[in-house]
Amino acid sequence: TPFSIEARLISSMIESYLLEEHDRALEGLNSNTSNHISMAEVYITSLILMKSHNAQAASQMLKEAIERPEPSPLLFPNFKLLQIRYAIDGGYYKLANRTINKIDTGKLKFDEVHELTYRKARLAHLTNSYDQALMLYNEVISNTEALSDSYFAPNSYLQMGYIKMEENDNEQAKIYFNKVLEFRKHPYKNSLDSKAKIALAAIDALND
Repeated sequence: TPFSIEARLISSMIESYLLEEHDRALEGLNSNTSNHISMAEVYITSLILMKSHNAQAASQMLKEAIERPEPSPLLFPNFKLLQIRYAIDGGYYKLANRTINKIDTGKLKFDEVHELTYRKARLAHLTNSYDQALMLYNEVISNTEALSDSYFAPNSYLQMGYIKMEENDNEQAKIYFNKVLEFRKHPYKNSLDSKAKIALAAIDALND
């Protein structure tokens, strides 16, 4: 039943994200003996595979799901964008770049366009293309109001701060880190605020 599937997905997420029992979580997800695996199961399984540092298996699973002939159900993530995210997180920068170049931006929804810009910024940053990264991060933060429920804008400020620290422009870096703290609500507020405060403290220590 739908409720048993839902319960299994929730249980697996708890086992992986709270208890760090990734193998056990995957065993629970693999207990589905039917021939059809829902997109929800694909999504949750891929998240747990990433959590267990198995980016290649997650990428393959998403690739197979994308190639299914039936359409994806409403209110699930864009799997191409998810593939880009996983490729970047896993260090597969060439794969991420190839996937980005294949995306038809004309078919993306408003929020997906901004997510793609954010992913491009992260890729440029992680491949040391700092000028391009700063330009793309600036594009993200110029749409802060439209992205109020996401972490893309505050994390863009955080990453810009890191770049400025690398460039020994600590005064500008402080401005960016303080901008992170101004955001009142987003999914990673505690984590990003902590990183910004640590960076600010490090700058202050240099000035002592």
